[in-house]
Amino acid sequence: MNGSTQLPTTYGQTPEEQIPNFGQQPSEWQPNAVKGSTATSVPPNFTTAQAAAELSQNTLGNSSFTRHQLSSTGSASFILITGGMNIAWSCGFAAIIGYQLDTHIIICWYIAAIIGAIVGSLITHRMATKPINMFSAFLVLIGGIIFVSAPHKYNAIAAARYLNGFGVGLVIIPTLVLVGEEVHSGARGLAASIIEMGAITLGIFLQIIFVAAFELTSDTIFYGYGFGSTHLNESPIYYLLRNDETQAVECLNNLQHPHSVRQELEEQKRYIESNSPAGDLAISALLNLCLYRSLIALSFSTFTTAGIQLASVKYLGPGLVWAYIIFGLMLWFGCFLSSFLMDSVGRKKLMLGSALLCGCLATGVGIIYNDLENIVYNYHMGMALYMLFGQELFAGIFRSVCSAYLTEAFPLHQKPYYIGIAFIVEMLVMLITASCVISVGNLGSYFLAFGILYLVYFAMGFVLLPETQKLTLREAQDKFKNFGISM
Repeated sequence: MNGSTQLPTTYGQTPEEQIPNFGQQPSEWQPNAVKGSTATSVPPNFTTAQAAAELSQNTLGNSSFTRHQLSSTGSASFILITGGMNIAWSCGFAAIIGYQLDTHIIICWYIAAIIGAIVGSLITHRMATKPINMFSAFLVLIGGIIFVSAPHKYNAIAAARYLNGFGVGLVIIPTLVLVGEEVHSGARGLAASIIEMGAITLGIFLQIIFVAAFELTSDTIFYGYGFGSTHLNESPIYYLLRNDETQAVECLNNLQHPHSVRQELEEQKRYIESNSPAGDLAISALLNLCLYRSLIALSFSTFTTAGIQLASVKYLGPGLVWAYIIFGLMLWFGCFLSSFLMDSVGRKKLMLGSALLCGCLATGVGIIYNDLENIVYNYHMGMALYMLFGQELFAGIFRSVCSAYLTEAFPLHQKPYYIGIAFIVEMLVMLITASCVISVGNLGSYFLAFGILYLVYFAMGFVLLPETQKLTLREAQDKFKNFGISM
């Protein structure tokens, strides 16, 4: 293409609407905007074969840049895996020798995570994400070393759990904010769910495997590792808030297809302009997602662990631990599966379906445990065991959707604080359940309450939660503003 040839027109435009200076400044050429800012386009003077080849190359390029975005935002996932391992430890999957578990050592991780979340909320958008991640990884690494070095020392384990909890709480808020700001709308659900809940549930699953191995071998098995990735690009919004457009464009060049950079930059600017500090506070969205996170806390707790242990011992007999592994696998697999369906099936359908099924199964378990005579019957305990497997599968799906919603629901300037509040609510519910005395007599009441709350939220979800599949942050936020109307 040169100056002597006729200037091509953009798809869908008449010759009078053609882009000026296209041949002289190809870098200025903008492909047609497509929802989700992942447009691909080819010049219209291409032959059919050339157009197909160009579109194929652009599609592969978008896939490649999606991987760049996931790699950048996922640097904290290894930290969150250790958080999941500590949650499982707190919920009863702890292999210890030499001291008795008490309430303090069970809940200390939650306390530290709450403190870390408060600090993380305050420093997000005030400092770069990379040093936060590196510092959190350092804390997790030190905690892991202490855990391995003194596995049977009460004070050492408590200190290690405090360090890990603070590190996880510190990193989770900037990570979710970063996912929302860096990952394009066509993969945001995948990134948010696989990086946050996917990592946490994987950690839970790994800890269960380790404890099962401990039961089988009678050898002490503990974990300890930390990981910090330097392959992290700062959010373009972080630089745009500081009026540094050059750095913002450089970030986008590392994260977006070249054809989409200018378009994405303009969308990010519009997002900032539409979010004034004195704008809508989105209190309704905050309350909604705080309720959502509190329900997530009920799906894996000391009570659910007691439920699976009772069903396994009564149905399979003592010494067989494969039921615990299946239990953890179902939780992780549900989250993993829904992560890849999030941006095709949609968030709302997955949330509603999983809430309904999880609530029904938990209610069924509650009915069985509520009658203490059922405990002596092998048939009823077998039913409870397999219902618990299904419950955790759908609980994994349910919890993964919340990660996506947290990246999209809140206004720009309130987002770090609101994500922090939602996370703190979840930690408080887990702390309260971990502090309660568990008995065979109150398991039925817990599962009944668990199931009924999920069924109530299923009914509320039709009007409380909008569908935000493949919407920009600005569009998703507008949906939440009108959550009582939007479907």
